[in-house]
Amino acid sequence: MISMGRARLARALAIGGLALASVSVGCGDVDGVDGPAANEQTDPPPIAPFDARIAFTSTREGEEHIYVASDDGSQIRRLARGSRPTWSPDGRWIAFNAPNREISELRVIGVDGSGERVVASPGGMSAWSPDGTKIVFSRGDLFSFPAFSLFVVNPDGSGLTQLLSADFEDPPGNWLNYPAWSPDGKSIAFLRANDYMFWPVYVVNADGSSPRMLKGHDGNVMEPSWSPDGTMLAVGHLSLRIGTMNADGSGLQLYPRVLSFDPDWSPDGRSLIFKGFASSVGDSVSKVGSKMRIYVLDRQTLDVRQLIPDAIDPKNPSYRDDDPTWLRSNKAPAVR
Repeated sequence: MISMGRARLARALAIGGLALASVSVGCGDVDGVDGPAANEQTDPPPIAPFDARIAFTSTREGEEHIYVASDDGSQIRRLARGSRPTWSPDGRWIAFNAPNREISELRVIGVDGSGERVVASPGGMSAWSPDGTKIVFSRGDLFSFPAFSLFVVNPDGSGLTQLLSADFEDPPGNWLNYPAWSPDGKSIAFLRANDYMFWPVYVVNADGSSPRMLKGHDGNVMEPSWSPDGTMLAVGHLSLRIGTMNADGSGLQLYPRVLSFDPDWSPDGRSLIFKGFASSVGDSVSKVGSKMRIYVLDRQTLDVRQLIPDAIDPKNPSYRDDDPTWLRSNKAPAVR
């Protein structure tokens, strides 16, 4: 059983993540009138300088920036200032959150660094539809009611539509966040967070209908991510570990390594990429641990290894690597 102190700490960490990724000074209109005009899309070259497969956030150069790397963690290259990257299905674009004064914007950039544009402002954590035609994201104001709701938008910034309001179910005052689009395109998993109750994972149809709670898990999970075949979800857990469960919420399995968060799947479903503290001794950045780094777990052998190597002579000695996500396309870069 999770101690109350650890549960409160984990909830505080997650709430902090929600706030950093999605806080804004106002929700704006939901019909897209106040959003950015549809931008003319300029496609980057179809072949990236290398076969980028992993995206992550790092503060190694001071501020948060998006980086990409090959699937073995090598060939690391900086893309843009921001956090929370998510891959387009063809591997050519990355959606991410970027700060703009008091708000967080949802932006898209080519994997080669070209074509950066604002898609929604404000905008938070996001996920692409499997066909690449839509992006679901969280949008809201931490201090308003309802708080964060789910929206969908086209990658060029047009078609902004509210998918599901945060007050769709009692008790109200919820945050809807960590959206994850199922591989078949039919469903979206998300976290319905609240500061006075357990945190269940829900699934809603892609058109916003029939939201339902996954009842098989213990209500202490967050950060859902669909397996490539759509049969399972990887989740973070308030015990400060990562785990997997069936798509209906049953069969929760937690993995042994503590101080682990934010899992995502490898293309073959065998491994999980995640962030975790290298040490349980806190520092000036976090009281929980120090040296946030990116690791990969083999689900069969339970072997864990650091995937993104330590930066050489970083500008920020106490930097963290964060928000790992794995491109699950198996296509060669020339045809992505």
